[in-house]
Parts: sequence; C-alpha cells; structure tokens
Amino acid sequence: MDPYITLQHAIQRGDHDGIIMLLDYSCPLFPSRDLPDRFPAPSCDLSIRPPALTSMYESKDMIASDIVSKTIDLLGTHRRRLRDLAREFLTSKEQLELGVNNEVVLDASAVPVYDILVQIGINVPPFLRPYGQKSIYHSESLTVEVAEQLYKAGFRTLEARDDSVPSPMLFHALRVDYGSQGHIRRIIYTLIEWLLKHSLIPIYDEMGLQRRILHALSRQVAIDQANLYQAGEISLFARLNDVCGSLTADSCSCFCSSYGCMPIHTFLKTLLNYYYTLQDRKHSLKLWIDLNSLRDSVIEVYYAEVCRFEIFNRLGMAHTCCKEDRSVWGRSSCPLTNEERQELHEEDAELREQLEDLLQTYKKTLNRAFRYS
Repeated sequence: MDPYITLQHAIQRGDHDGIIMLLDYSCPLFPSRDLPDRFPAPSCDLSIRPPALTSMYESKDMIASDIVSKTIDLLGTHRRRLRDLAREFLTSKEQLELGVNNEVVLDASAVPVYDILVQIGINVPPFLRPYGQKSIYHSESLTVEVAEQLYKAGFRTLEARDDSVPSPMLFHALRVDYGSQGHIRRIIYTLIEWLLKHSLIPIYDEMGLQRRILHALSRQVAIDQANLYQAGEISLFARLNDVCGSLTADSCSCFCSSYGCMPIHTFLKTLLNYYYTLQDRKHSLKLWIDLNSLRDSVIEVYYAEVCRFEIFNRLGMAHTCCKEDRSVWGRSSCPLTNEERQELHEEDAELREQLEDLLQTYKKTLNRAFRYS
C-alpha cells in the first residue's frame, strides 16, 4: 500500500504511535501524482495539521502537538534534501532563476524546483514531492502557534505571491467573509498581526486595485461591524494603518473620490450596497474611525471624502469604480471599458462642477459634517 495512504488511515484512526512510526520512516507528506481519485490531494496544510487531528491540536492536546512538531521537522528535512538535489543537478543559472538559495528552507520555490528536476529526468524520491499553493503559509488551517513553529524551523518566506496567488497576509485578509464565526475571525486577525510582525516588507498593494489589505478588511468591517470591535482587533487595525497608510489610494478615476479610492471609500460603498440609512452611515463612520485609531489629520481628510461621497450620490452621478471579483482571490475587475468610463465622465462633467462648487461651499464645515453627539 502507498505509504501516504497508510498515513491517512493512521490519521483517521487517531493512531498516534502509527503516525509517529510512519513519520520516523520519512513517510510522504503529500500524495503521489498517480494516487487514485478516492484519495484526493489535500491542501498544503496537511503537512502541518492532518484533518483528523485538527480538533485535538486546537484543544492543546499534547499528542497532536507532538505530531505537528514532528511533521514540521520532517517537512524541513524533505525540503533540505530537495535543495541538495537542485544544487547537484541544476545549473547555476537555473538555481538563480528558481531562487534555490534565496530561502532558508525551500518553500515558495519548492514546487518549481521539483518540477524542473523531474522534467530533466532526475529520479526524485516520491516523498520529496511538495504540494500546495504558493507557500506553506497559504493555508486556511494555519494558526499563530503553527506559524511560529514553521518560522523557527526555517520557513521564512512570508511574502510569497504571484499573479494568481496573493501574499499570505492578503490571503488571510480575504478569508474574512461575512458571517465568519467570531473565533475564526480572531484566529485570522491574530495571524495577520503575526505576519505583520515578522514580514520584512509588509505587502499591502498587489494584484489589482482592491487587493490592499485595508481595502479588503474595510469591506468586512462595514458588513459585520457589530461583531468586530474587540480589543485585539482595534490593535490590529491601528497597526495596519501605521504600516500601510490610512490614506493609501488606488488609481481609480471615479469622481466619488478626490484622488482614488482609499479604505474609507471601500467602507462607504459597502455600507451603501447594504442599504444602510444616512443615520446608520454616520454611526458606522464613527465606529470605523475609533477602530482604526486615526490621527486628527487623517480624520479631517476622511470627513472631506465622506462629504464628497455623499454629495456625489445625492447628485445621482455614476460610479466608475473598479469592482472586486471575489471568485479570483478578490481580484479587481472594472465593469466598464475605458471608452465607457470616459463617456460617463463626460456626461457627468456638469454635475462634477456642481460637486466641486458644493464642496467649496462646505469647505469650512467639513470637519463637522458627520460629527455626532
């Protein structure tokens, strides 16, 4: 029987000794390419937390924790052996292109390294086959405890991304969906904060206009704001604003914003889409400002943008903002062509003049426009 299948059976039975024995003999952590369909390929988190042991690990069961630690150690051993093969059989140019020596332990480069070794006819042991999306941190089952163990084991590639997969930080930010259970959301927020702490250069602007972390999370805050205001979450948003910038804007040319959509615009558009009343929006804006611990100078800009957004909508102007396609990792896609967008801008030219005139009229009172008692 395939040793990987044997491992799955041991996991399903909760056979601690059997799992340890298989790990001691370098059992494959991922399925072979010719594995039958009835043993589907797992997500990359199988090497960290086997599904049958997830609940034991979350309850801090020592047996499960022991297995997780041993699995991570074995994964590190496999990746080091894969790197040794790459150094032996690949040219210096190939190693440079694949980033063989850029990581403490092969992670984001593991799959392409394995694939090219197989392509050139190297007999790579089956148990060295990597599996997953981009990195070991792209896992929906990841927790801070497991991430810390991975980091200590040498898995340090925390910003891996490409055109189809976002960075781990944004990967987890986009997992916060409407209706997420409170404990799951807290796990995700804690993990994002851990990634912020350990990432050398936090990536917050990638793969499309709406793929910034603050933009992604502001949508969730607007939808599920009643359940979001915990002490730890306030700390996270304050940190994100310091690192990413509260006034970070995309390149959107819609007249609803002064110079591109900021997180506040994503927040406001989401409120509008969910039919919040004006009074609801006022209350929500105050909560948003409190949650993000914004400085007075930022609050002043935000109030100005809120006024602009409100007047824009009351004038009946057309939004030409890009929209988020959540079926492809939240990739932004604009529903309008450049020609259509330009045509709408021309049609709204007179209304834009009214918008700017009204904003000038309200200039002295912008800071009070949405003040609350």
